[in-house]
Amino acid sequence: MFSRKRYIVITENYIAGGADKFLVSLLRNLDADVIDLYVNEQHDFSIIREATQESAVNLKSYKIPTTANLMRWVNQKTHYRHFFVFLTALLKYPLFVFTVGYFMLKLKNAHADVFIINNGGYPAGDCCRCAAIAIFILTRKRVFHIVHSTAVEPRKAVQPIEWAIDKIQAKVCYFVAVCGAISESLRFKRWTGSAHRIIYNGIAPYSPIKRKCISGVFNILHVGYFDQNKNQSMLVRAVEIIAKECSIPFHVTFVGKDSGTLESVKSLAQDLNVLSYISFVDFQNDLDYYYQTANLLVLCSNQEGFPLVVLEAMRSCLPVVATQVGGTEEQVTDRKTGFLVPKGSHNILADRIRSLIESPSLARQFGLSGYNQFSQKFTLDKMISNYESLFESTT
Repeated sequence: MFSRKRYIVITENYIAGGADKFLVSLLRNLDADVIDLYVNEQHDFSIIREATQESAVNLKSYKIPTTANLMRWVNQKTHYRHFFVFLTALLKYPLFVFTVGYFMLKLKNAHADVFIINNGGYPAGDCCRCAAIAIFILTRKRVFHIVHSTAVEPRKAVQPIEWAIDKIQAKVCYFVAVCGAISESLRFKRWTGSAHRIIYNGIAPYSPIKRKCISGVFNILHVGYFDQNKNQSMLVRAVEIIAKECSIPFHVTFVGKDSGTLESVKSLAQDLNVLSYISFVDFQNDLDYYYQTANLLVLCSNQEGFPLVVLEAMRSCLPVVATQVGGTEEQVTDRKTGFLVPKGSHNILADRIRSLIESPSLARQFGLSGYNQFSQKFTLDKMISNYESLFESTT
């Protein structure tokens, strides 16, 4: 097995999610003597703390004002908000330069064989881009920059600056996209070049599990924090349609932490008179019970990278109905392992869910096909092997 003695890993995140789960799995399986993990002080540690259980991992924090911090502060303002938004935009790139300098001081005595940036998206956390530049200046070593969500196209007003930053990133980083859709977005929406390595995220396999049926009810599961992007309201609207058209008992369980929209989703469910069909459960580290008692996973996101919840469902022999965004097309084979639906189309979502409620044999067939596809393409061993090969071939 390929081995490096020391790794330095830097991540910036504010909501615990798939990028953190990926990082925990990667760090647990790297053959390393020492891993220094640098995390922003405002990080949601719900998941990432699991990485510190490994004896090789040293958790280190960094604290610096970021654009994300400033925008959170601005969003709390009721007076002169437009002025503060303008001021934040004005400070973004001076702060970027300052952050490069901060990381040069922070990492000046740091030594490693491999440097890894774990970025929730692109550009996403500016600390990730700044740290990559600082590391290259200090060590002349290129950084493995792992991107977990589709790239965002910059506004026209700042495109020249972003073009320059992207060109620098292309020189100082090896970009790794966790699915083809992310690689394509980097290629067509940014200027990071086209030499992106694609390595699918993977998780540890289980043997096919036996469904635990609860009182003959068809159980639908949704996992994800509550915000505009996860779009749980789309599923609530679908529930209203299904309740009117389907006589078979069903129930929806939402599992996830509130990031701003939980109350509005509950309010919508009440307005549509479907609260009796829905349960709300806070963030859970261990989701095994929910996967074992579910008959279907639904994902309604407006934007995604390569969602781990889909892999977890496939591993659990669950069919998946997901919006056709980001890397879900590379996970879900339409009409073979589940259904893909257009984002925002709650009518189509309701139709696809109802077809599985009314045909349990089709749901089981999709679930088994999904498990087989997961076993062939998306296991943890495959992911770790691909990263080890990458590190060995480019360092």
